[in-house]
Amino acid sequence: MIEALALPNVKVVCGRAEDLGRLNLFEHKFDAVIARAVSSLDNLVAWAVPLLKIGEASKKFVISTPQRIVLSRPVLVSMKGGELSAEIDRARKRFSSIEVHSFDIIFNGSEVLDNFGKKIILVETN
Repeated sequence: MIEALALPNVKVVCGRAEDLGRLNLFEHKFDAVIARAVSSLDNLVAWAVPLLKIGEASKKFVISTPQRIVLSRPVLVSMKGGELSAEIDRARKRFSSIEVHSFDIIFNGSEVLDNFGKKIILVETN
């Protein structure tokens, strides 16, 4: 994807966030962490925070939605399904400095992929 999209200065590190976060080599090095929804949102945030840069991200990310979101802080990106309001509330209580954005995943053909109810969750951190 990096080659196909000709993305400069992009590096991918594959691994389990809970393991990579324990390595000083990766401490606070990344503008974004992309994670599958393998756990509750508060756990995903706990695993991502040690990897994410502290303070403002080096780039601004614009999400084109009806409300247009501009992300200017390090971000966790995850796809989750189901009713997420309690899970989001729990993460906000555990990490008071985060900002959570939730977007429905809807596109032509999503019904074939059984994507109804799936959301992209963006968590900005400080």
